[in-house]
Amino acid sequence: MKKRLVIIGVICFVTFVVFGIIWINKGDKMVQLTEYGKQVAFLQAHEEEMTKEAFEVDGKFWATDIKYDWDSVKVEYVGLVDSKAFGLNILVNYKVIKTGENSTDILSIKTDVKKLNSFEVIGFNN
Repeated sequence: MKKRLVIIGVICFVTFVVFGIIWINKGDKMVQLTEYGKQVAFLQAHEEEMTKEAFEVDGKFWATDIKYDWDSVKVEYVGLVDSKAFGLNILVNYKVIKTGENSTDILSIKTDVKKLNSFEVIGFNN
């Protein structure tokens, strides 16, 4: 009888530990998704400013039909080799006014990916 209680106790303990580990890992993924959602929301809130900085030269836009692919946002190294700047990259589809050609490039935005308090458009990566 005592042996049976010990076995049941061990099984319950192992089950509790396994479910605890699963629960913790699930929570980490939720935090990551939340951070990604905040990053996308930050870029969406500043879409007009980003567009102006990236596509305007001398007060005139050099591209039209500008569409951001919000599902493509990635946290990546952005900036000079010696700096430790990380930022966000996003795919942008647009049409060049002079040639009429459609194009897709990666727009790099330098920002603190945790604080998301300001940004600087670095430019396009081909």
